[in-house]
Amino acid sequence: MPYMAVHMKIEKEWMIHCMSSIGLEL
Repeated sequence: MPYMAVHMKIEKEWMIHCMSSIGLEL
């Protein structure tokens, strides 16, 4: 798997995690 594909996958999962954490706090 190309480096950029791995980076984008990790970044997307991190963003979803942060958004869900913020949503739970609210």
